[in-house]
Amino acid sequence: MKRLFLAFLSILIAFFGVFVSPNFVYASESSAYTSALDDLQLDSSFDISNYPQISDDYSLHLITISESVDKELFVYVYQPCGNSRVLNATSINISQDTDFDLSFHNYNLSLISKNGTICKYKVLNFTFRDSLKRFYAISSIFRLYNKYLDSPSDYDNSIDEVAFAVNKQFCFSSEEDDVYSSVVDIETIEITDKFVGYVEYPDGFYLYAAGSIDSYFVAFSTDKSIDKLLEADVCYVQQVYTEAGSLFPEKNFSEKEKKECYLKCDDIASVSGNGLFAPSFTWNRIERATDFLNNCGSSKVYSGAVFDVSYGVKLTDEARSAIEKQDWVLRFAETQFFSTSYSSEIGIGYSTLERTFVGEVTILRLKFVTEGVTYNLGVIDNKQTGSTKPVNSGGSYKIAFNPKTELLDNFLSIILGALFVVAIIWVITKVIPVLSSVRRGASLRRIERTLKKQEKERGKK
Repeated sequence: MKRLFLAFLSILIAFFGVFVSPNFVYASESSAYTSALDDLQLDSSFDISNYPQISDDYSLHLITISESVDKELFVYVYQPCGNSRVLNATSINISQDTDFDLSFHNYNLSLISKNGTICKYKVLNFTFRDSLKRFYAISSIFRLYNKYLDSPSDYDNSIDEVAFAVNKQFCFSSEEDDVYSSVVDIETIEITDKFVGYVEYPDGFYLYAAGSIDSYFVAFSTDKSIDKLLEADVCYVQQVYTEAGSLFPEKNFSEKEKKECYLKCDDIASVSGNGLFAPSFTWNRIERATDFLNNCGSSKVYSGAVFDVSYGVKLTDEARSAIEKQDWVLRFAETQFFSTSYSSEIGIGYSTLERTFVGEVTILRLKFVTEGVTYNLGVIDNKQTGSTKPVNSGGSYKIAFNPKTELLDNFLSIILGALFVVAIIWVITKVIPVLSSVRRGASLRRIERTLKKQEKERGKK
């Protein structure tokens, strides 16, 4: 078996490699490591002329990867635009399992060196497996979205990172003191259209507070037909915003936290508010877009002797139009919004607010059945963030006659029950929506003003 130059890379890096702080995800060139060109030229077949500068080509192409004896993983990338544009890679999707055990994770990249169109990156926070044979299935590599070079989203969404297909699986085998490697092509599935958003469900009525439960989802279509979607892995980032104080409340954003979730077709999710008259909702984690549109949210609020009262979510026309173009919906996360507002004994108002933002959503893996054949594939998909506004414009209450009522059992009880139901209906259809929407709307406007102020401050720097 022919030993490839990657074995020499491991030895060379062992002598020159030192630790690079993972706090600098997009670090500048580091002299602590060997350069990309020096490493690649250890292979006599490497020819730099095969990687020319093409100023108007803004893509990324993975050349190869290497391991170090310090259990670090490096990737070598051809960036055709070279020094004409700063379009460095930001993250990469890797699975160390193969075939039907594929488990992709998104790892940040740190730039080690750049030689013209050739770059070397270190994979951050990567856990190296201590085994004689090691696999690295790589589906895609990312860079930051550039509004002047890349196509925008068709919806009220923003693209955070752009994905480029790799479709390679590398294998490293350790035999005595030697390391051998091989590479094969792998199949992937590509997201062709996508919409990210969240449904706002009421948390019920509070006397001095307002709240909601936000259910985040991603609706999408692919370049391959899917008869039944069995499993899906989703990666996203969440950030908590808090606000507390009186005249000049203190506003804070937490550090961004990357999260991954594993969904199965038989997974069921549910939410139930804590306030008065709070409805409860249940849905499938994986569902067709048509089912999502038909059953986005409906909950029975009250069931009595004569009438039943239910609450239904109403999607905006824009959101419905966007979701109608998709095939599948993944409902991957729920967060809670809550705010309070009250006056102290000396008459000074005091308020608190907490909301979790979810964004940078990308699908890592899809397991599905098509024409009786089961596939388990990595996904080529941008990182995308939805609007700060929900996809539903509130909801509506419906009143229905209960056919199971035996009207002749107790006429007086029925009359009293009907009057009680009328009172409940008036409260939940007239009073609660007005109070909740005013509080919720004021809180969201405060958050949006804070976000816009931060964007202006970043623009001045």
